[in-house]
Amino acid sequence: MAIKLYKSQINVSKQSSTVETAKLSSNFGQQAFQAQQNFLDLTQQIENKYQKIQEDKDVLQTTTEYNENLNEIIDNTNKLNNLEEGMLSYDTASDELYNNLTGNIKNQNVKRRVDAHITTVNSNYRIDVGSNIRKNSLQVFEAGLELHKNSTFNKMFTGNPALKTQLENQIFNGTPDEPSLYDQYAEAGILTPGITRETFNQSLKNEYLTSEAQFLVKSDLNKFYAKDKAGEYNNLDFKTLSDIRSSANTAKVSNNNSYLSGIKKEANVIKDQINSVVSFAEKNAEPNAEQVNYLKQRSIEINDILVANGEVGIGNNIDKLNNAMFIFENMSSIKKLPLSGVQAKLNELLTQQKKLENEGKPNMSLILLGEEIQKHIDFREANQKGDLLKVGTSIGLSDDGVPFTIKPIDFTNIDIEAIQTRKFDAERIANQLNIPTAEYFFKSERNQFKNIIETGSEDEIKNAILTITEIAGEKSYLAFGEMSDASNAISQLGILFKHTGFNIDPAIRAFALRGDESTQKILSQYNTASNVDLAAVKENNLQVYKMSPAFNNVKHYKMMSAATDIIFQGMILNDPEYNKMFDTDDVPTDDAAEVMEKAVNIAVGFDGQYGGLEEYNGHMIIVPSRFPDADGNLTVVGHKNAEIGRGEDTLEELLESEKMTDALLARAVSSAPVLPQGLEIKKTKAKAFELETEYQPAPATVKDLFNQKRVHLVAKGHGQYIFVFGDDPRTSDAKLRDADGQVVTFDLSKIYSELVR
Repeated sequence: MAIKLYKSQINVSKQSSTVETAKLSSNFGQQAFQAQQNFLDLTQQIENKYQKIQEDKDVLQTTTEYNENLNEIIDNTNKLNNLEEGMLSYDTASDELYNNLTGNIKNQNVKRRVDAHITTVNSNYRIDVGSNIRKNSLQVFEAGLELHKNSTFNKMFTGNPALKTQLENQIFNGTPDEPSLYDQYAEAGILTPGITRETFNQSLKNEYLTSEAQFLVKSDLNKFYAKDKAGEYNNLDFKTLSDIRSSANTAKVSNNNSYLSGIKKEANVIKDQINSVVSFAEKNAEPNAEQVNYLKQRSIEINDILVANGEVGIGNNIDKLNNAMFIFENMSSIKKLPLSGVQAKLNELLTQQKKLENEGKPNMSLILLGEEIQKHIDFREANQKGDLLKVGTSIGLSDDGVPFTIKPIDFTNIDIEAIQTRKFDAERIANQLNIPTAEYFFKSERNQFKNIIETGSEDEIKNAILTITEIAGEKSYLAFGEMSDASNAISQLGILFKHTGFNIDPAIRAFALRGDESTQKILSQYNTASNVDLAAVKENNLQVYKMSPAFNNVKHYKMMSAATDIIFQGMILNDPEYNKMFDTDDVPTDDAAEVMEKAVNIAVGFDGQYGGLEEYNGHMIIVPSRFPDADGNLTVVGHKNAEIGRGEDTLEELLESEKMTDALLARAVSSAPVLPQGLEIKKTKAKAFELETEYQPAPATVKDLFNQKRVHLVAKGHGQYIFVFGDDPRTSDAKLRDADGQVVTFDLSKIYSELVR
């Protein structure tokens, strides 16, 4: 700074030198030096003064910052209640603050002055901090003693007499492990001057009695009145005891009113809970047993209290609960019975009711149960055939008491979870209701499927078919059987797709185009309704299904007939090879008959190698493309079709060969067959039936059944047949039966592997 001023002075001198230099005196040099010296002294004074100001500023800034931060340290430390830990915390924090603020001070005057300030301030505040911590410590200790006292009082209120005596001795007299309360107060130095052990304990005794009385007024009025009557509270001052007694009397009146009001409120809650349980039971869900038992017991208690106080009871609700549970407990098992079993239970119940009425002891629970059983019978009769899933979901078949529900199937918006569980649910219902054949779809779902068939596109129809096969799996033949009312053709196509791997796309395409004029123009030449020749081919192959009184399965005939038509049409529309079936006049040639015969075979199950139609004793029968496995699923390879040149032996040849024995026959039949009454097979050259004047029952043998031209097989199911006697199975109703008159079923699947071995 001096240098700058010096330079400035030189500049001024240079300016001054231009002014009347001729007038300078002879002692100018000495004067100039003195002036310069004076100026330098002044400059030094100014610099010293500036330095002093700067030091003052630095000291003030540092001490102010220290004071502000120290106040925060003091505030935090004043909250502590442990002297040793508190002072250590204060010293550590204040030292850290000092080092942070003074560590970079280089001016020794400033540091000296700051140190002096900090030393003075810190020493004063450190004493105050220590004092505050001691106060806190005493307050905490006193609060702890007070808490200990109150906790001991509470244990004495609620404990047994032995515990009360032990605790009383502890706080009044002390024990080797714990001094008395008086000693603990005295040791802490927090007793009021002049308080002796006797006066302290007397005050403590009165405090306990006051607390006990107040406690009993809130928790056990009767006990308070007993103790007060015995004079246990007479040592309390008059006002205190009067206030407690007044509170007790007020509580008594209030408690009586509140008690009855509480009972009424609880009664409403109980009624709601009963209604909830009843509703739960009516929905076939098992109520919680503990809740039911509680409601039964508590509702009786509440009813008695209400009636005793002149209030309306809840007897009707009790009866409602008892009747609902009685009905639920009985219906839970009754609903799972076959329909005949349910009817038997009702008959048994009606007999019991009549007996009680005659004795003058009608039972309303039994009457209501009878009404419920009759409702269930009506429901089952209306829905068991045609909507079995509805029956299953309505009667609560769950084993764990949870309502049995089934997720619906939407053929337009596939739900994978619903698809995956449907087969299980459907078969579970059938099994529990002892119904031999499951139903896989609700009636509403079958209606949806029908709507898709009638109005849907090719893709929508195919997706619906795929959904059914995904649900039912190897039982698809049963699932599609449910859908036959929607479309016989589509239902049979679905069965073929699942069980033979038949490519259904051409047939579905033809089905979807049935309303197209150009398509119908092409197909008009192949309409079995108008083309007699083609109709004859189809009918000749399906004759047994259409006309046999022995097994008049009209449903199967319609499905196969409709499927044949649509398969035939699909072949025409989608395979250019069949254009050759037209002659020059656009009239079908004989080749069309061959295609129709192929379509019939496919429709009844021919997969290109197995199954289809074969001739047996001059009439067509269906041979299986698949055999059922042990679980009833059609997974086992069936019969190679010899009629189409795919196999070595026809079924007729196999059954009339030496491989077929009486032992195999016995394994394959449902029961031991006997020859039909009035007819006995004579082993003549013609192998014909002759009428006998007297019937001699005789077991039917292999030679009786498979080596006779008048014994025919009629298909009953996949690989299952019945025996029909007569010249023509289409007109005869003479079926092979056992000794009890039951029709005998011949199950080829049980022995087929040994026949072709």
